[in-house]
Amino acid sequence: MFMRHVLEEDHKKSKIDAEDEATQISSVFKGMAYGFPIIGAMVSDALLGDFHVIMWIGILNAAGSGLQAVAALPRNEYGIIDNPRL
Repeated sequence: MFMRHVLEEDHKKSKIDAEDEATQISSVFKGMAYGFPIIGAMVSDALLGDFHVIMWIGILNAAGSGLQAVAALPRNEYGIIDNPRL
C-alpha cells in the first residue's frame, strides 16, 4: 500500500497532467504484486509437485529459524557463544 502511494505521488510530480497515467501505473504494479506470486506457485507446483514444494519450503523455514536462534545467542568479546546456562 505504501509503495503504491509512493509510485503515484512520484509520477504525479514528474508530469503536470499525469493523474490517469499514475493510476494506470499503480494498477499495473498492484496486479503484478498479486499476480507474480500466484504464477510462481503454479509453475513450481507443475515442475516440482505440490508436496515437494511444501516440504522444501518447510525445511528452508526451519533452517532459517534455527539460524536466527543461534545468531541471537549472547557472545563474549571473542565471538564465542557465552551462555552460563549451557
